Amino acid sequence: MFAEILLVFLLATGNAPAIDGIYPDPTTVDDRGEFVILTVPETASTGNLTLTDGEDTVDVSGVSSAGKVIITDDPGPATAVTDHPIHRVDSFLSLANAGEWIALRKGNRTIENVSYSRSSEGELYRNGRFVPPGRSDFPPMSSRNVTVRTFLLPDQPKPITELFDTSRNRIRLAGYTFTDPAVTDALIQAHRRNVSVSVLVEGGPVGGITEPQVEQLDRLRAAGISVTVLGTDRARYQYQHAKYAIVDDRALVTSENWKPGSIGGNGSRGWAAEIHDPAVAQNLSRIFAADRGFVDTSPWVTARPSDPVSDKPDTESYPSRFSPTTSTAESVTVFVAPDNAAAGVTSMLESATDSIRIQQVSIDPSGRLLNATIGAAERGIDVRILLSGAWYVESENRALAKTLRRRADREGLPIKVRLAEPRSRYEHVHAKGLIVDGESTLVGSLNWNAHALNENREVAVQIDDPETAAAFERAFIADWRGAAWRVPWGTIVGAAVLLVFGVGYANRMATFETG
Repeated sequence: MFAEILLVFLLATGNAPAIDGIYPDPTTVDDRGEFVILTVPETASTGNLTLTDGEDTVDVSGVSSAGKVIITDDPGPATAVTDHPIHRVDSFLSLANAGEWIALRKGNRTIENVSYSRSSEGELYRNGRFVPPGRSDFPPMSSRNVTVRTFLLPDQPKPITELFDTSRNRIRLAGYTFTDPAVTDALIQAHRRNVSVSVLVEGGPVGGITEPQVEQLDRLRAAGISVTVLGTDRARYQYQHAKYAIVDDRALVTSENWKPGSIGGNGSRGWAAEIHDPAVAQNLSRIFAADRGFVDTSPWVTARPSDPVSDKPDTESYPSRFSPTTSTAESVTVFVAPDNAAAGVTSMLESATDSIRIQQVSIDPSGRLLNATIGAAERGIDVRILLSGAWYVESENRALAKTLRRRADREGLPIKVRLAEPRSRYEHVHAKGLIVDGESTLVGSLNWNAHALNENREVAVQIDDPETAAAFERAFIADWRGAAWRVPWGTIVGAAVLLVFGVGYANRMATFETG
């Protein structure tokens, strides 16, 4: 009786083992190497623990490792797709590809039941769906009373390299593409100061790896800096699209790629936040380590393409209208996709009580985030959406704007949509920004489409701070108005005088010609 009461207590307090994932359809002959992942708390009792599918039962009472443990009778396939410790059993369950249920039992009591309807080859069943093995499951992480420095691009590129120049211990840089010589120079100088520098980039960006990227990553490797490429045929994420850096106990999160036309200030409108907080930096370091240290990554020397794509870096210059802003945020929350960003951003939209400001390259017309935005407008929230007018998204963005305007007119919704007109302030919109109620701001790499939410590695931060929100909203308003040039009053008066004189002279000439 006492043992039963103890078991009920352990289950109620979450101290029991649990099924973390099921791998029923390996890419092997006869599905050799099926496995189940268990999560075993440090103080959990594993005595009399079994797995069953109703036909066969596997004794796993000998599991001794805490954390995530692989249960299988053939470790080969598991070692190829995960780095968790393995508990080998003499025989395993025969998991059906057409659907199966598995129970984790403690004696004659069921701890957990998990079922799937149909398998997906080479993928892990986890949290109700099949995903590539090795995907992380990070919860949102928050820190309070955080010093935050925010800035706009292309207006202020210098804070990026200045941040690297102050490094003393470590730099961890994650990006989609990397072609900026100035960032390369800063990382090499840091490495020469004995700073530990590591770089992680996407192995298959759209359009391919370019010659400028090969040149810069070759320079990093030649200097002795670790460069890792994420992406194989069975990669955990469709794209390593996150753009962030950890510098000692600070973190930089941005919407911009590591190239002259983005982070270098020679092109796109982007948002960036420098966060001075050891907890945020450590959280991003764990994400970086998880992404860099799995079996679907390769060193640059292996992943380097033999025939990179020809490309020229952007060299345009733009005015510096917006200066960096520093303030103390009430809190900063780190979101990652595909782990938790969809729920986090949806919660931001659903919490709005006054206003929503969105600046995006494009938005999925049927996506979760746009639906939440429309839902906010239906509650009376004032919504403004600024989309890119760049040639590669102009057609779809105009169609979405037209659809939303018609719905707003038909239903009386407070939604306004525009396509950005840079007018020499920047080249095109690349920001993935959100401001809610003038108090909370989202900065990061997250595009508003299903792939970004569910398939890519993305990183974004929610900054709860009115000063930060005000700084980004000033830029949003300027971009909303088309970043119109500010003309001095003296110039306007002079132009008016010339106009009046010109009209009078034209009238005299007209009279002469016709008289």
